[in-house]
Amino acid sequence: MPCGGIGPVLSRGRCFHCNKDGSRHFCEEWDCLIHVRCVPDFLKTEEGKILIEHKHEVYLDFGWEET
Repeated sequence: MPCGGIGPVLSRGRCFHCNKDGSRHFCEEWDCLIHVRCVPDFLKTEEGKILIEHKHEVYLDFGWEET
């Protein structure tokens, strides 16, 4: 099972949290893409709480354009 935090990546894709295109951050724990704007709400979910419990690093680049 993957284990890790969240950070920006060069690829774009569908967001794991809101299911809309244009996300540019990758969540290693769940092996999925996520919008930077979705991360705070995602961390409140059961899946997101696992990242907090594991004390993974979350690096967000709010300067990246996401749709």
